[in-house]
Amino acid sequence: MPDPGAPRIFFIVAMAVLATLVAFLVFALMARFVFHGPVNAKTLAGSVADESGSTSDLLGLGPRCRERSALRWSCSVLDQEGSGEVAYRVEVEPDSSCWSGRLKYQSGFMPRRIDGCVPLWDWSLFDLVA
Repeated sequence: MPDPGAPRIFFIVAMAVLATLVAFLVFALMARFVFHGPVNAKTLAGSVADESGSTSDLLGLGPRCRERSALRWSCSVLDQEGSGEVAYRVEVEPDSSCWSGRLKYQSGFMPRRIDGCVPLWDWSLFDLVA
């Protein structure tokens, strides 16, 4: 004879799994688009690449940033066509992970000014399927 409580247990387990998945999804979205993370060469380079529209991530060639002085960085990324490298002067706001950048020299299709914030968790859908 089947256990009459089995459907109820299955429902509770299914709801717990669903709640866990929803909680993870909410955290992932908040960590990517709302919560800001620490600024270092790697995280700032990723953020500059994202905001500039660089093809660095698509081609697997990582962007680079070097700290020039307190709150001032120089970041190099591939251009949007993947044909060359461009550099941005980046200034990080004090006590923040937000920054603004200016193109060091004019390049055809790259934005002259960019700004953004370093996310707590820098992921993209491309990362998930690659």
